This record gives sequence, structure tokens and C-alpha cells, in this order.
Amino acid sequence: MYFVLSNTFIHIVPVSIFFIPLQKVLPYVINHTGMTSQRTKRKKVPVFFLVYMVLTFALTGANPDADEPFNARLHVEIGIDSLERSYYRPEFRFEFPLSIGTAFTEISYYQVVDSRLRGRIDYWVTVGLEKTLNRKLKLEIGLNHMCRHIPSRDNPVVFDLNEVMGKLWLQAKHYKVGFGGGVYSGGSAHYKHLFQLDAEVPRIFDSEVSFSGRVKLVDFEEILHEAGLFFSLSKSTDLFIRNSRHYLLKNRTYVGIRMKSVGKVEKYIDSIRMSADIYPFYKSHKLMVEGEYRLVFFRKPGRRVAAAIKFTAPILRGDAFFNTFFPEAMIYPISLEYRQRIKKSLFIAWYTLYHLNMPLDIDGEFAASLSTGISLKNQWDFERLEKPVRFDVFAGYNFKHSVETGAKLGVSLLEYGGLTFGSDLRIEYARERFCADLKLFMDYGNAVTFRPFVGVERIDHTASPRPSITRFTFGFHFFRWFN
Repeated sequence: MYFVLSNTFIHIVPVSIFFIPLQKVLPYVINHTGMTSQRTKRKKVPVFFLVYMVLTFALTGANPDADEPFNARLHVEIGIDSLERSYYRPEFRFEFPLSIGTAFTEISYYQVVDSRLRGRIDYWVTVGLEKTLNRKLKLEIGLNHMCRHIPSRDNPVVFDLNEVMGKLWLQAKHYKVGFGGGVYSGGSAHYKHLFQLDAEVPRIFDSEVSFSGRVKLVDFEEILHEAGLFFSLSKSTDLFIRNSRHYLLKNRTYVGIRMKSVGKVEKYIDSIRMSADIYPFYKSHKLMVEGEYRLVFFRKPGRRVAAAIKFTAPILRGDAFFNTFFPEAMIYPISLEYRQRIKKSLFIAWYTLYHLNMPLDIDGEFAASLSTGISLKNQWDFERLEKPVRFDVFAGYNFKHSVETGAKLGVSLLEYGGLTFGSDLRIEYARERFCADLKLFMDYGNAVTFRPFVGVERIDHTASPRPSITRFTFGFHFFRWFN
């Protein structure tokens, strides 16, 4: 692809060169930017491309004719597989309307674990561009990065790959069909080419049953598939049964329930959040990826109950920054909070937090803890920029790690041209360590907001001789606000 710089926007113009195998093009670029070693060059190529596309989309101007500068959605599947293991699959999608099409990014993962929390997690990160050609045809190009990690078990060789694809969609009232192909670039897998066929049939014969399927032909030798039936309970909730065969796996069947951020369920979804904190100079980790969705129940003028399901994935640095992007652990903070208004701009809340830490690709048991406490705040949600000064202080007790306490302070410094400039300070003492985090940010958007930031973090371990950590960070947050 090539880029055209205008006075205010960077436009991304895809051309046929996009489909040239990237392993033949991008190594030349990396070779001349001082990032190489011959041994790791092949793996660095796709990750460099992935990061470059994400940053480019973030800097690309939104379509001025769009009602919203961004869009976002959430799908969550919960169920069991044919081996009687728990199945969990959240999918976050953010879209950016441009004058030439719609840029998008998706983050999802398939987690299948047994009663000891052992199994597998398949991560998928997709970035791409969609272009509507006419009423029935749509063109899609993108990069799909996939890596597989094993909780609590030694896994010296991580399976990962990158699909660089182009796809043409034919859309009609009663069906949607997509056909395309592409190449593999980098990773531990040694595939070369793939072709893919997608099909969706909503409300078969005007019933409540829908079909969704996908077939991949890999190197003209291997056929992978995913096919499912969805039984609609409402616009936002489906029961599903799905049979699939993914890379290096046998056939598996999954059954469960799917929740979508549309329809009646929207009144229960409070927010969706995705964030990436980048540590360019820190020797242990280079990235922290987080996702969260928050549900609100018993919503009354003066009180409500909020449940937040969050995941955190600290990404190991590896041999070089643009080499492998493998998570060290999968961390799940899951909280339940009862909030009560005690004055016009003062709220008190009782919270309960379950914290689960699952190590990946190494032998080791998971660690978990439970805590409860009280917090005081001046607005329902600290992350919303509703007041010029925001605060949230809390104190509680962790049943494994004793007392925990902390505070958040946010200030909106300047508003200009639809942008809000501000800062957030967070201080926390929990699990025998003290953390302080100061960020300066810029916020843009309405119901969906994009918030890039720069900051500095400080970590002190109070109960061990481990050295203190001070690290510079930058990155971005995406928020989707409901109600």
C-alpha cells in the first residue's frame, strides 16, 4: 500500500502490491532500519507490519461526514466443549470511518480450560480496511495474527502465524458470502498460502435459527473449518452449537450462550474498554494489553450494582521489541460493586474483587485472591470525563495479602476543538507492593472515544528485596460508553 499526505489527514490507499508476499518486501525495510539479526528477521516482519498498521489507523483522520468518529461492539460467548471443558470467547471490535472506507481492529481469544484451569488460549488480533464497492459488494483487506498459549504447562515452542488476506463479500438480504485468499508471513508455522470461504445465513426460512461458517484451504493440503447454528432468544442473546477444526487441533464441538452489545442488553452494558500500554525501555515487558466490559444492574437514580469482567495480558519483551509478542500470563480481575449516592456529587460503594493470575507456557499453578472494601468517589465512573476534577479513593482487605488501599485523581486541563486534554494520577498499595502511575492524555470522540497518552510508572516492593521500577509508557485507550 502507499500513503498520500494531505493538509490534515493521512489517507491509506490500498493497491495490488498489498498481495505481494510480505516476507519478500518488508525484510528489506527492516534490514535498513537497524532492527535485524538474520535469525529473527522472519518473525520481526509481520509484527512490525501489525504495529505499523495500528499506529497508522490511530493517526488517520476520521471521516468528517460520519455521525460518530468511531464505532465499537462486543460479543461474548460462554459454554463448554465436547471434552467437558469450560469455553470462553470475548471479542472486541473497534471501527474507524474514513473517507476511503472503514478501518477496523479486532481482538479476541478462545480459552478452553478444565477444572484445574489447564487447557489452551488462542489469541487473535486483526487489523484491516473495508471498502463498500456498491450495494452488494464489499472489499476487505487485513492482517490476522494468531498465537496459541498453554496455561500452567511448559510450552517451549509457541505456535503462531500471520494471515495476510484479501476478501470480496457479496451481500444480499438473506445471505452473505465472502471469498478470498492470501499468504502467511512469519511465525513458527511454515504455511505458505490459503484460500477462505465465509458464509452467513440469518433467520433461515424466517425462523429464529441462523448459520455462520468458514472454510480454509491451507497450502492445498489441509482443510480447516468452523460452522455453527445460532438460536436467537432476543436481538442480543443467542444459544449456539459450533463444530470447528483449527490449526493443529482435532474436531471439537462447542455449545453455550452468546451475548451481543445490541438490543435490550445495551441497557445492562455500561462500558467497553480496550487499552495498550507500551514500555519502550523496560527490559522485562514491552506491552500491557487490557480489555474490560462492565455490566450494570438495578439501575436507579441513586444506586446501582456494577459487575466488571476484565483481562490483563503483560507481554514479554523477548530478544528484541519487534520480535515475538507473547504474554507472560492471563490475569482476570473480576469485580462486583454496589454504589449509593449520598450527596449530589458524592457516592459510596462496597466492592468485592476476585483476582486470578494464570501463568502461560511454564509449569506453575494459578494464583488467586479475594478482597473486599469501601470506596468514595464524586461520579459514577471515574473514567468518564464528566467533571473537571474526578476522584476515587478506596480501602479494603485482601484475605491473602492483608490491607489494600489506593486513590485515583483526574483533572481535565483544556478543551479545544472537540479534544479534551487532561491527566490521571493513580496510587495503589496492594499485594505487598506500592504503585504510582501518572498519565497525560488527549481524549477525542463521543459515545466511543480514543484516548492516547504518555506517562510514567513507579513500582516499589515493600515485602521483598526486589528492586524498584520506574518506567516510561505511552499508548492508547478506547472506550465505548452506553446509556
